[in-house]
Amino acid sequence: MFRLVSSSTRPCLRRFRLRSVSSVSSDASQRQVPCRRNTASFFSASSCTQQCRVPITVRSVRAHQEHKRQDARHFSSDADDIPTPTISAAQLQDTLLHLAPSISHHLATYGYYTTTNFLQSSSVSILRSQAITLRKQGRYEQSYSEKLEGHTIRRFDKRGVYACEPDGRDYYTAPDLITYIATLLRTLPEALNGESFTKEMDLSPSSFNAKLAVSTAGGSRYPCHIDNPVGNDGGDVRKLTCILYLNPGWVEGEGGEIRLFVKEDDGGHVERKDAVKKVDLSPVGGRLLLFWSDEIPHEVLTTKSSVLSPQTIQESEHDLSESTYSESDRYALTVWIPTENRGVLHDERSKFVDLKDLVQFG
Repeated sequence: MFRLVSSSTRPCLRRFRLRSVSSVSSDASQRQVPCRRNTASFFSASSCTQQCRVPITVRSVRAHQEHKRQDARHFSSDADDIPTPTISAAQLQDTLLHLAPSISHHLATYGYYTTTNFLQSSSVSILRSQAITLRKQGRYEQSYSEKLEGHTIRRFDKRGVYACEPDGRDYYTAPDLITYIATLLRTLPEALNGESFTKEMDLSPSSFNAKLAVSTAGGSRYPCHIDNPVGNDGGDVRKLTCILYLNPGWVEGEGGEIRLFVKEDDGGHVERKDAVKKVDLSPVGGRLLLFWSDEIPHEVLTTKSSVLSPQTIQESEHDLSESTYSESDRYALTVWIPTENRGVLHDERSKFVDLKDLVQFG
């Protein structure tokens, strides 16, 4: 069937990456575990404060401006020059709160949740445009995965896949991307902790990991993996994977689908413990997908060419057809939310705990 490999643990290493504490970053770097970032130090734009409950200061913005000067990007030190995001954080927050009961139920029952109308096409186009701008600025690097061969961890690059780790200092280039991440972190963990199905997960907004990835058209794919295969043994406390797809006008069936491996049942009456079902989900712009980071195996199928409709490109306020990058590239923004309850990681009581064993044998 399928060979299981661990996910890319450090898709992009940058010298200015924000971290929660220095000791964590040092240990994580040696263990190949993603460095968790402190949420409070992540946000760096006062305009977000008016829309969502995120603590942001002019001081952090000016620190960002100094960083940009050092990179030969000239920004004013005047706080009035802080860009205002187009996307409403208040609306995002309301949407997340409205969806929370359904998200909680589906995560507990199926191990994943998805909706294709989380964001409007116009908002998706804005986010994609900002993702492309970050790519033009050189923020993306080769993405890779690792797998265990005996007692040796071997790295292999993901062909045609590139990634970066957005941080608060990207706000001037990507204010809407940062606003989305800020709102998600400030809303979803608390909302799910308040639902009966997921309260035990004790999700935390205090730290996080994020990856903005692009799979280039014409053959790129991700092998089957679990995002957090090590859990407590490796100091990785990621529990919930949250993926937002940034591909407006993506044509169904043209590749780049994410394939989840979940438990098969007969409609909820009797679950077959040894049966695995494949669920293929297209990376349609505006799709929000959430699943348990430590339990749900998944892979990304081959991305093909010519998958964005020309009409969508023409109607977009941010005309991607003028980009030097392919319209068929598949963009996805992933945020990993950790747990404060380490006991729920690879929990033997979970109905999904044996999925990794059911997909690793051919």
